[in-house]
Amino acid sequence: MVDVVGVQVLRRAADIMGGSSFLAQHLRVSTRKLEDWLDQRAPIPWEISVLAAEIVVPALLTELFARHKA
Repeated sequence: MVDVVGVQVLRRAADIMGGSSFLAQHLRVSTRKLEDWLDQRAPIPWEISVLAAEIVVPALLTELFARHKA
């Protein structure tokens, strides 16, 4: 089964971190492993999903608050 949401979260986390290589380093995984998850060649471990969400959620909240204030 394809984890579409998980892939989207990883992609967003990579954008926030400045690229896949920086995200891979932060997650302490190889860039190749991260690319396998992003390209849906391997399932995303739940621990990785949680770590990616910890990057993405604060950024989303910041965006929402900024929009609300505008």
